[in-house]
Amino acid sequence: MARLPELGGDEGTWGIVLNDYLQVSLNADGTLKASATPVQSVASKTGAISLVKSDVGLGNVDNTADTNKPISTATQTALNGKADVNTTDALDTRIDALETAGIVSLTDGATIATNAATGKHFRVTVAGNRTLSTPTNATDGMRRIWEITASGADRTITFTTGVAGSFELTTNITSPITITSGKTHFIGAIYNASGDRWTILASRATS
Repeated sequence: MARLPELGGDEGTWGIVLNDYLQVSLNADGTLKASATPVQSVASKTGAISLVKSDVGLGNVDNTADTNKPISTATQTALNGKADVNTTDALDTRIDALETAGIVSLTDGATIATNAATGKHFRVTVAGNRTLSTPTNATDGMRRIWEITASGADRTITFTTGVAGSFELTTNITSPITITSGKTHFIGAIYNASGDRWTILASRATS
């Protein structure tokens, strides 16, 4: 039976064995013998064959551009859990604005006004007894610090209380407070929208 030559096993007869194998299907001029069996079908199709991608196991392949290809469900789920870029940009802008503001100087006067949206730390030197008025533009959870220095003599600071958006005193916090001349008093408060009050959590003077 005709066969292909075996490597290392047909020394000296390689050409003869190969010719015998080829002569089974080919004429001397290299053309296919009439007796050779041609391909009868492809993918179970016969005759004038026209193949589609599913015939060769490529049913899920298409020519969609990469930019138009859908993403997997898992990928979309992961993306849905990410913060929207507009949201994070807005937050970054707000944080930058607050950090840039640093310490905000307040204007000394009989009543000292505070716009809570302009910063986190407010500073003022007072030349008389003053009232710290209701801060404006408060939002729930805001934490603010007031740094008040007495000038020329001991000074008192009275917190506005009892009205919407005003201050609320806690244990050991009194109003008015007295600040020794040349000393600074720090006041810390947090705004609670449900009660519409600035709750004073700390009131400490420098030594």
